[in-house]
Amino acid sequence: MGSSERLMLVSSLNPEGMEKENGGKKGTDEFESSQTNGVKNGGISTTDSTIFMRRFIREITDLIQSIVGLICARFCRDFYAISDAAEAIERVHVGIEYVPNFRIRFWIKRTWSRIVCSCPADRSQIILAFLKRVTKHMQKRLVEQWELVKARQSPEEETEPTEEEMVAESTMSLFSRECASFASTFILGESFSPKNVKKEAIVSQIAQILLVDKELFLDMLGLLAKLIICSDSQAAVKCIPILNVITLNYATSFDEQTAVQMLIHALQSLQMYVSDELAAGPILTLIFNIYSTFRPKYPALLEVLRQVPNSMPENVEQFDQRIITTIQNEEEGKMHDKIKRDLMRKVLISRKVKIHHGQKSSNGTEEDGEMD
Repeated sequence: MGSSERLMLVSSLNPEGMEKENGGKKGTDEFESSQTNGVKNGGISTTDSTIFMRRFIREITDLIQSIVGLICARFCRDFYAISDAAEAIERVHVGIEYVPNFRIRFWIKRTWSRIVCSCPADRSQIILAFLKRVTKHMQKRLVEQWELVKARQSPEEETEPTEEEMVAESTMSLFSRECASFASTFILGESFSPKNVKKEAIVSQIAQILLVDKELFLDMLGLLAKLIICSDSQAAVKCIPILNVITLNYATSFDEQTAVQMLIHALQSLQMYVSDELAAGPILTLIFNIYSTFRPKYPALLEVLRQVPNSMPENVEQFDQRIITTIQNEEEGKMHDKIKRDLMRKVLISRKVKIHHGQKSSNGTEEDGEMD
């Protein structure tokens, strides 16, 4: 089956219209009018048969997603023992780039998450290649599609968004949350709850084994970094506990560049959500944890804080000295989250602060913003 045929087949899952190859979308009326409108074939119009086939394929896809996911979850010992299980799992990803944004989240929820999290620990290598591919795909789609959403928005703030813009943003928000749920389930396990975030979270058994792989570790870290700076606060907040756990449990896996990039992304996230009370607090805690964990080993993190314009240099130096002293006295574990947040507020949000890190963001452009 050629790429154009696959595109037409998968696009038929979209009840609102077909996706064009350039990323645009035809509305239902426009698509149907492009068919042989009103021409009867054996008493059934071409339009009716197209709509019927589209719905049929969509329903079949829903069933396949659920069946594959449930087989992995309910018959995990038998399924993952099959000699070509890895090859079968890889086929789930074929043609996924043609699936519309509003359908991809169902693949993540019903199928991908179950494939990954149901795998027995002693057979974890079976899903390693698959997990790398889907993680990279999520990253790519998040960056590209959020950029499209922003590009469609009017530069004039007073202009009301169109219905198409609101639908596109809502769709990407749901997709982002599903990506965050996927990462949370894989790393922290299905039993993890944000309500228990203050308790010491334990990395799931399957994640403990697979995150030893350096490529997967960086892929997963990259996915989380993009989620905390996406334009959906719920997705961002859901990733904060995961990053805290990774920071504290996998500190030896971070090199200087990775640690610096994580601090920059956390600062950018604060820049975006500084006025959101539910998001700003956890992000401040994350910034503190990243800084206190890696600052003794990587002095470059101090330079990142120094590059925050309009921040008070004396506050930055005092904060840095306190972190060093706290670590030397082994008092870091006794520090409550409220104290961590207050310390970071004094450094970063003491007054109107404009962040310009002098670094490029994940999409390759420099970003500015204000934190009140």
